[in-house]
Amino acid sequence: MTAWKFVSGDFFASVPTGADAYVLRWILHDWSDAKAATILQSLRRSLKPTARLILVEFVVPEGAEFDFSKWSDLQMLVLVGGRERTETEYRSRAPGLRLRSV
Repeated sequence: MTAWKFVSGDFFASVPTGADAYVLRWILHDWSDAKAATILQSLRRSLKPTARLILVEFVVPEGAEFDFSKWSDLQMLVLVGGRERTETEYRSRAPGLRLRSV
């Protein structure tokens, strides 16, 4: 049986290597596209080939109809300079990573 281990760090600089999974919950939406890309690049460098990155974020649907994620997008922009993203944006802004499911 594998023991769980939680390790803290600065995800802008580097993250600990060797984990089977990395979980970011409501992290990327706090940051601009440039900062979010830096976080993803830092994680990508640390991922072993079999590791998984699990993102827990809103996914903004395409189109003009109301969705709570669009309200959250406005709040993130005004309060912290971040934003919610569409599935297309997640797919195109994570070089070296492959989105497996939403």
